[in-house]
Amino acid sequence: MAFKDIIGQEVPKKRLQAQILDNRIGTSYLFYGKEGVGKTLTAKTFAKAINCEQKQNKGDACDTCLTCKGIDGAHNPDFISILPNEKGNIGIDELRKIKESVSYRTNWLKFRTIIVKDADTLTEEAANAFLKILEEVPKQTIFILTTSKIDAILSTIRSRCYQIEFRRLVEEEIKKLIPEISDWALQMANGSVTRGLKLMSRSMQEIRNIAIQFLTSSPINRIQMVAKLKETEEFLLLLQELYMDLTRKRCGIPIKNNDLSINHREINILDTLKAITICEKAYYAISYNVPKEFMLHWIAKELP
Repeated sequence: MAFKDIIGQEVPKKRLQAQILDNRIGTSYLFYGKEGVGKTLTAKTFAKAINCEQKQNKGDACDTCLTCKGIDGAHNPDFISILPNEKGNIGIDELRKIKESVSYRTNWLKFRTIIVKDADTLTEEAANAFLKILEEVPKQTIFILTTSKIDAILSTIRSRCYQIEFRRLVEEEIKKLIPEISDWALQMANGSVTRGLKLMSRSMQEIRNIAIQFLTSSPINRIQMVAKLKETEEFLLLLQELYMDLTRKRCGIPIKNNDLSINHREINILDTLKAITICEKAYYAISYNVPKEFMLHWIAKELP
């Protein structure tokens, strides 16, 4: 895929293409923004564009030369992607791979390109080791870090990178990328293709159905409903959105779950606001390793 084929993100594309045309390629980049808005795709396209064998494309990739195809298929040894490991972080072992890679000359690309996906997951030890690499980046080497949590990255790493923000996609752009997306999923995708695709999955449909039933059930029935729930965080997000829709409806604002007849006559707007806060507290408690079962039982009793 070339820059011209990427839907949305016009500002990042123009900034990167301007650098290519002006021959001002940096050594370290930081692409930040919500998950699922095109950061990694743009990083790969940038790698193709700066190394493309066809020079008449005005700062874009041709997508047909051997170099572009090699990067697309991840067959080029000078194009490297570093991902979080099975523990969900990028540790010192992953940094050793980077150090080993940059210790050799680039043989296949003009600019060796190393993409560090979800750079916010760098462990403290790995982040300090990576900082030393960024202080003296080897010749003809480019690092592109991507993150949806820029504040979680060391300020010393951020300061050494050319930072580019990626905005949330608008609904028309998501529709082009996911033509089959339903209206409610489009509303709740919140500008993210990744989120939109997940909402369309069967498992998410089942979780949403549980959240809908949960809304008007008794505490005892609620506990039974969530007993076998696996994706607790997703359940809480969907449940919170239902309560937010109740608030929107009370205020005469269009709701996001627009395929449902949202109603709960027994609670007023103050109760819905309280419920939204409870869902949010439970979500963040779980992110700090409070047992999920405890939080689900708590919200079953506390929510109106």
